Amino acid sequence: MIAALRTLKAQQPLELIVAVPVASPDRLAQVRHECDEAVCLLEAPDLHAVAEYYQDFTQVEDAEV
Repeated sequence: MIAALRTLKAQQPLELIVAVPVASPDRLAQVRHECDEAVCLLEAPDLHAVAEYYQDFTQVEDAEV
């Protein structure tokens, strides 16, 4: 995400906003330095995997994508 934000920032958008459903506070702090605003529904200090916060996190096959 940091790489994507830096690439977008180089294009000089009027505003750069990030929205994520869940993130660890330390990573969210890093993201906030790269954008104008970061919205996160749940800051999870013990985050190990995003999939832990979903009832169904079934993988999507490449062909479906």
